[in-house]
Amino acid sequence: GLIAALDVGGAKAACVIAKPDADGGLAVLGSGARACRGVRGGAIVDLDAAESAIVDAVAAAESEAGVEIETVVASVCAGRLTSQMIAVEIPLSDRRVEDEDVRCALEAGCDAEDVPGPAQGRELIHTIPVAFSVDDARGVRDPRGMFGDLLGVNLHVVTAQANAVRTLAGCLERARLDVEMMCAPPIAAGLGALVDDEMELGGLVVDLGHGVTSMAVFFDGQPVWCDGVPIGGGHVTNDLARGLSVPVAEAERLKTLHASAQGAASDDAELVRAEALGGAEGGEAERRIARSEITRIVEPRIEEIFDLVRLKLKETGFDEVAGRSAVLTGGGADLHGVREFAARALGKETRVGRPLSRPQPGGRGALRGASDALAGPEWTVPIGLLRYAALHREAGDAPGRAGGRNRGVFGRIGQWLKENF
Repeated sequence: GLIAALDVGGAKAACVIAKPDADGGLAVLGSGARACRGVRGGAIVDLDAAESAIVDAVAAAESEAGVEIETVVASVCAGRLTSQMIAVEIPLSDRRVEDEDVRCALEAGCDAEDVPGPAQGRELIHTIPVAFSVDDARGVRDPRGMFGDLLGVNLHVVTAQANAVRTLAGCLERARLDVEMMCAPPIAAGLGALVDDEMELGGLVVDLGHGVTSMAVFFDGQPVWCDGVPIGGGHVTNDLARGLSVPVAEAERLKTLHASAQGAASDDAELVRAEALGGAEGGEAERRIARSEITRIVEPRIEEIFDLVRLKLKETGFDEVAGRSAVLTGGGADLHGVREFAARALGKETRVGRPLSRPQPGGRGALRGASDALAGPEWTVPIGLLRYAALHREAGDAPGRAGGRNRGVFGRIGQWLKENF
């Protein structure tokens, strides 16, 4: 009955172990996080470094929980996601829609020629039914029992680069872990941070990770689009390290304590101490830097990130679907002034999203036993992975290595799918 969530990012590997409650909630038993230097742009580039971080994070979570785990639900390849809608119709011959017809329609969507597969170097991660149709009736939630000539289904299909998925699975295998299922990080972030109204009426979640910024749009209770750009908080850190000639660790400290996404009138007068690059080898050990100089370096990179997010929303037409709500998650959401900057750049009411602790009417139960350390926006994806796995288990979905044909998780469609499939 245990669920272990594993989020492997460019800054850290994070593991959370929880036990589902009878009321649909989650009781957190243990957590662990370790610095990870083996991931870049959402993909593993150093197997040994990634494996070491995963093993240490899992061991820390196991020690706190007092249990041992063998399987995990993992986040996968945010920078290499593709998202598309697939429309499929199957003939009914003027009869009642049965369970088998629904199954055939869903399978036809998964096998459609438009869905990229191994031949195109892609791995199927999610197939989510958005809506059904029976003849001219559109937006049907449950088509069973209706009469018609044609049964249609619109599927949201998410794929990732196949080799990156296999590398992640192989790395977990080296760490003696099996993959129960995989989930796109922005979808997990949405499950972890969005309230039901944001999912139903339209909401955008932007996960500001270390090496990747990923985003998803939710509407009518389901994720209808997701994407990612290979730029994140780590790029801000590197910009500071190069621009100020300070060590990377010092640049991370300056970003956390003194950086801002938008300047203030007092920044020129405020000086902060910074360790100089090479100071330990006989150079200048320390110097003072105006806070305005830090902001001058940080602001263009933050502007670039949100320009790319806005451009992708406009190009795909999902800006209007997302409505007026945007939620920022991930470690980058803690950057001073980023919420206000995002609100202006995206033209939406924006808040910083943190793991939801209260139950939601749509079926996500309360989060119990989580320490204050898990309340930050950087833990939204791991907590969302827990909810993702719990909902799939409740729906009776069979575990799969990549969680490819994931159905029954989102919206009211899940109720009848879990009863029959």
